[in-house]
Order: sequence, then C-alpha cells, then structure tokens
Amino acid sequence: WNRFLNVYQDFIDRISIHKFFNFFMLILNMFLVINFYITKDLNNLLSALAMDLLMILWLKLFVNLVKNKLILRTPDKFFENLPLWDYEPNYFTSKLFNMNVRIAYYDLGDKKSDETLLLTHGMSAWSYLYRRMLPPLIKKGYRIILFDQVGCGRSDKPSQEKDYTYQRHISWNIDLLVNHLELNGITALLQDWGGLIGARVVAAYPAL
Repeated sequence: WNRFLNVYQDFIDRISIHKFFNFFMLILNMFLVINFYITKDLNNLLSALAMDLLMILWLKLFVNLVKNKLILRTPDKFFENLPLWDYEPNYFTSKLFNMNVRIAYYDLGDKKSDETLLLTHGMSAWSYLYRRMLPPLIKKGYRIILFDQVGCGRSDKPSQEKDYTYQRHISWNIDLLVNHLELNGITALLQDWGGLIGARVVAAYPAL
C-alpha cells in the first residue's frame, strides 16, 4: 500500500489533477462515441453516460482519499495542558503543490498595535519555543504572529520526504504570511532554520 501511494504521488506530481480528469474523460467519451456508432443503441449510450459520471465521482473521491492519506496530523490531545501555553491556534489551508496542507498560526496581542512582531522557529520545534517570551511582549502591547512550520507542531505533516524541500517551505511561508495574513511593515525574529526560510521570504517581499 505504501509503495502504491508513493507511485501514485509521483504520478500526481507530474500532471495536475485537472489534466488527469480531462484525459480520463476524453478516453471514456471516445469509447462511448465509438460504441454508439457501432450499436446505434441510445439506451446503451445513456447507461454508459451514467456510468461515466459515476466513474468521475469515484475518481474524485479516490484522489481525495489518497491525498489525505499522504498528510499526517498530530492529534489535538497531545497539545493539552502544556506548561506556560494557553494559546489556541488559527488555521490556514494552503493548496500549493497539489496538496491541502493545514498550517497552524497564532495571532496574539493587540491587533491595532503600531508594531507587529513575527516570531519564527527552527528545527525541531514549534511555536511553543516562545512560551516564555510571549507574556512580556503581549504586555508591552505588540501584535505577535507565530506559526508552526509545515511538518512541525500543530501544522500538517506531509508523509513523503520529498515534500520537505527548501523551496516548498519558502512557498508555504509566503502563502501564509503574504497571501493569507497580508502582513507588511513587521519586525521579524528569525530563529535557526526559520531564519534560512524567513530570509528568503523577506528578500522576495521587502515590504513585509
């Protein structure tokens, strides 16, 4: 099963889902036209069209099932009753790279503050890294943004090693910070591995 998932993911990576469905539809419809031309049976054509529709619905369900199997998620119960951590995450689902990857982030403090702080974490950690820094920063009146890198903390964890590329992490960061949160004029604290990724994000979006 795992070998099949790997082969299937390779296939999906090479062509988009839409191209796959279009190709499949083309083959099916060509078969239906040829069959109708030979048999001249309208009832048979209508039955085949109904089967055609059912096949497409089944394929969509199958694709979603396999994609979900390729994404892991740590159960919420493992984040309960953590010392010095009483913050509930928000979630953003990135649809990059033909996947639905849920990214956990925290938007804390004064939302109307003149200064927004972005705190990134490195490997192998998550936003919990900043548990002792958050209370004094919140007390000072800052707006604070933290997020769990994909593969860490409460964010989703793609099960394929090839998903964890430098470029993909940069793209996921941009998708959350620029496309979703629309941050600008922030003060960023880039820690460890989060610094390597964050520096690329800032270089691509200087206004951030």
